[in-house]
Amino acid sequence: MKIICMMFAFCFSTVALSSECPEKSFYQGRIELRTGVSRIHGCFLAIRDSGDPLSPSLNYRQYYFYESGMFFVFVSTETDNEKDDRMATGARVYFFRPTGQLPDYSVTPEGQVIVQTAGRQQAVFSIETGTFLSLSHAEISISPEIALGNNGGVEISKFDGVLLDSGWRQGGMPTTLPAGITRVSDLTGPFCDLRNNEIFTYFGSGEFRLTHRSDSEFADFLAVRCPHP
Repeated sequence: MKIICMMFAFCFSTVALSSECPEKSFYQGRIELRTGVSRIHGCFLAIRDSGDPLSPSLNYRQYYFYESGMFFVFVSTETDNEKDDRMATGARVYFFRPTGQLPDYSVTPEGQVIVQTAGRQQAVFSIETGTFLSLSHAEISISPEIALGNNGGVEISKFDGVLLDSGWRQGGMPTTLPAGITRVSDLTGPFCDLRNNEIFTYFGSGEFRLTHRSDSEFADFLAVRCPHP
């Protein structure tokens, strides 16, 4: 087993890759992509703008798409605070429901990387610029500014399905806070706010997972907890 740590802020236990999660990597233009598997959230795909090779920078966003439906945006910024590098990072966490496939990707002749999410959305990235361009079955707003003051800079709305938005946290993941709030929305907009400990199960190590893991279990839970036409 090994631990993947990003800027000392977010660590995930990982296991050897299964045959269902083949290890892949793709480096072209300004796109850096890799796949793997986590012990809790299953197969994942990570993609980021690798930046200008002539001007390396710690300012970047990295996007993680998980088999569990989790999509989180990791933000890294440069800092002069040598005592706590974590405060130069942050995360915005979403979950897409329902799910039904493993995250994967394809490359188009037009110079784009198409990420297939577990929820069957298509996330489109430009190879030339490294930019996150669009997300199918939803409206998405992406700020060009990589900063800690804009909640990660990625806002999703009018989602065709059920979207869980656990918000933003500087220095850690918002989902690790049991008393935190996750907002539930769909095509019509937000319709319910839940405490994290209502929908996540926590482990002693600080890891978490959705309590209602199957789509049917989660739909039954929402029907009772958040009645919505």
